[in-house]
Amino acid sequence: MKKILLFVAFIFLFLETFSQTRMGCKLDSSAYNHVFLAQIPQRGYNIQLPKNYSLKQFCPTPKNQGEYGTCVAWTSAYYARTIMLAQKNKWKGSKEIDANAGSPYFVYENIKGYTDKNCQEGAGLIIALEALKQHGTVVFSSFSKPCGQPI
Repeated sequence: MKKILLFVAFIFLFLETFSQTRMGCKLDSSAYNHVFLAQIPQRGYNIQLPKNYSLKQFCPTPKNQGEYGTCVAWTSAYYARTIMLAQKNKWKGSKEIDANAGSPYFVYENIKGYTDKNCQEGAGLIIALEALKQHGTVVFSSFSKPCGQPI
């Protein structure tokens, strides 16, 4: 019985030591409560929406964020902003879209906390979108180091 308890304790400590320490999206209810939302259409406001719609043709090639807490920067800069600009500028094909894809690392370096030297702490979506609005981003190919690249 003691051996089993020691084994369980060892497994628990092992898993705790090597568990994932980085964070992704930091949820901040007060920040979300201050976001302007478009008015929801009232009854009688008939909009004919398509049964389905895909933005796949505007998507950059998927990449792996690796062992960093940068998912908010990836979703906002690399994917959402790139899709928006590809659609607006009528970029055709993955080669053109990938060449103009936004750098998530540029955004993350702008919004990460002062103590976040290893890019593990994550960030809030509202902060990332505000950074994109104020500072924009650069293309991925010119700012592609995962963590610690000076702006």
